[in-house]
Amino acid sequence: MAPAAIPDNHQLHVFLFPVMAQSLMIPMVDVARLFAARGLKSTIITTPLNAMSVSKSVERDRLSGLNINVQIIPFPGVEAGLPEGIECLNEITSPEMMPKFFRAMDMVQEPFEKLLEEHRPDFVVADKIEMSTAQIPSHSESSNFVFEMQKKISEFEVNSKGILVNSFYELEPAYAEHYKIVLGRKAWHIGPISFLNEHAADKAQRGKKSAIDEQYFRLFIHLVVRKIKKVDEDRFLPTGFEERVKGRGLIIRDWAPQLLILDHQAVGGFMTHCGWNSLLESISAGVLMITWPMFTDQFYNEIFITQVIKIGTLLGPKEHNWLDSKNVSLVKNDKIEMVVSWLMGDGEDAKNMRKRAKEISEMAKKSVEEGGSSYADLTSLIEEMRIYTKK
Repeated sequence: MAPAAIPDNHQLHVFLFPVMAQSLMIPMVDVARLFAARGLKSTIITTPLNAMSVSKSVERDRLSGLNINVQIIPFPGVEAGLPEGIECLNEITSPEMMPKFFRAMDMVQEPFEKLLEEHRPDFVVADKIEMSTAQIPSHSESSNFVFEMQKKISEFEVNSKGILVNSFYELEPAYAEHYKIVLGRKAWHIGPISFLNEHAADKAQRGKKSAIDEQYFRLFIHLVVRKIKKVDEDRFLPTGFEERVKGRGLIIRDWAPQLLILDHQAVGGFMTHCGWNSLLESISAGVLMITWPMFTDQFYNEIFITQVIKIGTLLGPKEHNWLDSKNVSLVKNDKIEMVVSWLMGDGEDAKNMRKRAKEISEMAKKSVEEGGSSYADLTSLIEEMRIYTKK
């Protein structure tokens, strides 16, 4: 018996299944908002402990009428060898826990497939996550783990219809064309997705960027420490840090509203570890960057920022991995002072960088507006899904 025809007024339903990590769940929630704002039903799949923060994040969207839901599946962390209560990559405290975490991720396949059978979404958006030997222990089990992860990523890419890219075409056209023409894969550049978040700063608050004033420059110097110690529920603060900065600034213990901060007119520069979400938010806000990568793709991102689009300058060491060392690599105060002074100064190079940053920021804004490249890519994706569901 042939399946029933799908009516033209059928509301497309998308499942979004992020890897359990703050930096991956946040943009996936933003993607859910994008789809819901275009009339789709968005369902975010996550685990019990992560569901609390995700549900809180989308509550305002639901109250405003967007069709965003959260579905919970169990996370078998204990069965995979993890301590009880660990459901997020941010809670990993040793390199040996990494393979166990992804083993648990692999074990959610069965409950996820049950959800698919029950709800029958029209399509699924899921992370691919890349691992390298620098992130995990160097014993045989880890080597096998890396091999298996790479194999699964390759299989996932082959079997998927394409990838959603948290970027915009004008930012990296050569990469976009390479993926489409050379690799022959579909890619929809729908970013910068965080810029469309309804909690983004009011454009009216934006103005001429000011330099980092003397008070906060001194606080900035205090951030360079010799050792870090694990305190306060797996958040890292140096011993004695609060006493040293008391009365000089604000300590944010939880996930910061980074885009709001970067978009503020008082922010003149951003020191970043070069995670892609942070870079895109800084690019969207037109803020220059001081780059201090720590591991994996952060080093590639640094090259893109400092050598390709040239809106940042290097600060940190060439390579470092916090998972493999007890102490953070040192950057001396005089190096920080030199880099900050140069970036915020009136030199010709710094002026040119600020000009480029502003131009790229304007491109980012236009890309997500109606008629922009990211807006058009999202429209193309939705239309393709509508056609696919009718086959």
